[in-house]
Amino acid sequence: MKKILKYTTIAFTSLVTIGVVVGYAFYPKRPTMTPVTGTAAFEGSALLGVSDADIIATGYADGVLKRVEGKQDTLSVTPLPLNPQNPSVTELPAPNSVISWPLVLDVSPDGRFAYVVETRGTPPPEVEAYENVFLEFPEGNRLSVYDVSNPRNPKLIRTYEVPINPNTVMVSGDGLRLAMASDDTEGEIVIVDLENGLPVEIKSFNIDVPQDNYGRGGIRSLALHKNGKIVAGNINNQEIAFWRISNNEVGVATSITQMGQPILVGNHLAEIAFSKDGQHLITTDTKWSTRGNTPISFLLNPPGELASIRWSENGEHKITDRVTVGYSPEGFDISPQGDLIVTVDMNRSYLATFFPANIWARRDYSSLTLVAYDQETGTFKWLSEYHYEGILPEDAAFDKNGENVAIAIYHYGKGEDKLPENGYIGFWNVNRSGSQPRLKQTGYTIPVTRGLHDLVIIP
Repeated sequence: MKKILKYTTIAFTSLVTIGVVVGYAFYPKRPTMTPVTGTAAFEGSALLGVSDADIIATGYADGVLKRVEGKQDTLSVTPLPLNPQNPSVTELPAPNSVISWPLVLDVSPDGRFAYVVETRGTPPPEVEAYENVFLEFPEGNRLSVYDVSNPRNPKLIRTYEVPINPNTVMVSGDGLRLAMASDDTEGEIVIVDLENGLPVEIKSFNIDVPQDNYGRGGIRSLALHKNGKIVAGNINNQEIAFWRISNNEVGVATSITQMGQPILVGNHLAEIAFSKDGQHLITTDTKWSTRGNTPISFLLNPPGELASIRWSENGEHKITDRVTVGYSPEGFDISPQGDLIVTVDMNRSYLATFFPANIWARRDYSSLTLVAYDQETGTFKWLSEYHYEGILPEDAAFDKNGENVAIAIYHYGKGEDKLPENGYIGFWNVNRSGSQPRLKQTGYTIPVTRGLHDLVIIP
């Protein structure tokens, strides 16, 4: 997630008055949760997810980790098609961190390899809380490569040391290259050339972008074009820039060149991804900085947005459309057909459990927003929003045929009565009959290690 400031008790005490006013005088009615009308189904070869076991959802707000003894960061592998009566999940250790956008996991196009980056390290066992999780969490520097060719028997192949705090990993369409972003201020973009799925060259490229508010490298997320030659970067969660990768005679990356100037896109951008045809870049905007870099921005944030950008080799990039979605959208996924997008809207479920956060609007449920997308024009059409129970959901994945959606739920509840021990994969159907597509909640979930925050399908 991202750039949420610590909501200390002192900070909230100063907001008590506004909490009472907004929380009671302007408190919106809790919407009706989406009924369970669907059937559990999901097609493909395997569904992969990563869980960060080091921090509870509210740790962003109060710094308290609330770890579960014996739990560690994991990669979960669920063989498909989904068998609701007897689901099989294998979990392997996988150092990763939710202190990032949900882009820390990817798979090779042939489905043989999975790649997980460690955006932040694991706190020492004796540490129970941090004043600021963004500044005090240990640095991460690992890329883990897994053999997932047999989803029922996945294996860790090897780990590699990479530049500090890699916040994205993405594979090219030919499976010959990874792109990563790093907090290294002298090597913000990392290109990893692969041979038989394993790294053979790891190179960092220094680019001329400002550091973020914490003095880190300013690329907060990356998208690698399927051609492996173009990379897009989210600069400090507000601008998008594009670079061309140059190779030597054997196809190893040698340099990157910016194409045109960065384009100002939004207020607090999150995940970015190229459209299925590669002609546009799509990004979510959480709107978490509408009142600056202050706690109140995370209390009074407006609904989020999707934005579409037509990029150009000659550097003439332009925004083609925007559409309003739910509150605090981070991750999203595009259907295999390229015509539908679902955003995962966490609302304000990151808020802590003390006053006035515990009376604040949209603190204890989340939503999905379904949007139609025209790849040719880069334009959106809002279809519907669906509310459901779940805390800090961050990512979604369509299945092989675009007929179902899986979502990553960090956990249920905030530990007021019992410490959450599991995260969950939730399943929804895509119904394309009638006048327009719609989603149906199945109510079916699969428990995994607490802290699930990223999902990827092997078709």
